[in-house]
Amino acid sequence: RGGGGTPAGARRLGAERTVLRLARPYLPRLVGAGLLAAGTEIAGLALMATATWLLMTAAGRPELDTLTVAIVSVRALAIGRGVLRYTERLAGHDAVLRMVTDVRARVFATLAARPGPVAGQRSGDALSRLVSDVEAVQDLVLRVLVPAAAATVVGLLAVAGTAFVSPVAALCLLAGLLVAGVALPVAATALTRRTADRVAPLRGALAVDAVDLTQGAADLAAFGATRGALDRAGTRAAELARLERRLAVTGWAVDGAGTLVVGATVAAVVVAALGADVGGVLVGVLAVGTLAAVEATLALVGAARQWTLLRA
Repeated sequence: RGGGGTPAGARRLGAERTVLRLARPYLPRLVGAGLLAAGTEIAGLALMATATWLLMTAAGRPELDTLTVAIVSVRALAIGRGVLRYTERLAGHDAVLRMVTDVRARVFATLAARPGPVAGQRSGDALSRLVSDVEAVQDLVLRVLVPAAAATVVGLLAVAGTAFVSPVAALCLLAGLLVAGVALPVAATALTRRTADRVAPLRGALAVDAVDLTQGAADLAAFGATRGALDRAGTRAAELARLERRLAVTGWAVDGAGTLVVGATVAAVVVAALGADVGGVLVGVLAVGTLAAVEATLALVGAARQWTLLRA
């Protein structure tokens, strides 16, 4: 869909709106999966903070009664996190696989209904659309939308909880979360977009080469064209490998920057908390909680990178 005068960005957003429209019948399941994902991350954050408080408090050898609630909480959060993660995976994949089945049936019906081959489109490219492009629908929901929603909820709750202990530390945490959840995803998108736009067409062309080399092997051999076809396919495969290596290096650089952001945010929160005369135990809790919150927010970097690849 999309006419010749429609900008590429509008066509892409139109495709994403189409995916969301196809997801509408499964919206309750997807919303439930998003809430379960957020609950999993919140349980992990609470587990880290509670366990830190328990260890630091226990070092002072207090009465056992003062630790009972924390001990039970750590056990409950550890079990609850696993249960929530399993349930979230089950609910999310159930909804998305139903959706993918519907999309693949629609795509196949559309291809089968065509009276003849479309100009400029080969059977290998059509196969790539039916398989790889439909799988992108699944990745858009499970690897982009659900993790992004969960990371946003966790970040907001972490800032709110830190504000009760130290507003200045909460501002430092908010700044770190904005860098990890906004600046780095934007940078990842900008660094990945141009390469990703070249990867998708190359994969389609490589699928065409694979079909030609298998189904047309006898014809290629009869005309002595096998070596030329293999060379062309090898050139495309090498170019695809080069682009994928570039994407890997870019991802490594952004992930490395994310690690630095985590360390800098934890240090800033600790300094702010000590400057506000926060107790030693709470400083430790804030440090570990900040570490967990920023690492959870870094999921937005992976979601942005995945979204850029899927758009192409």
